[in-house]
Amino acid sequence: MPLVVQYPCHPATGAVQSLSVAAIRAVAAQVRQQVLPVRGALAIAMPDLIAAAVEMSVNGRQFEFGVTDRFIAVRIARYGLIQEHV
Repeated sequence: MPLVVQYPCHPATGAVQSLSVAAIRAVAAQVRQQVLPVRGALAIAMPDLIAAAVEMSVNGRQFEFGVTDRFIAVRIARYGLIQEHV
């Protein structure tokens, strides 16, 4: 199931319009609702976010990314979330 996110944008180009703090928080809440295993938590683990973002729908536009376990491991190591060398 794709990660679905919607926010104000230009209807023809999809360019992001200026977002208020409240609008940015609303986008974050959309993502948290779909990714977090526990309701009410604030932090999203990088592996969970990467795995959820393999297939996305952003403002009605569909995206698919070829994400492999190796890709996830490299990103986790690069961002210092684990102490493992890949």
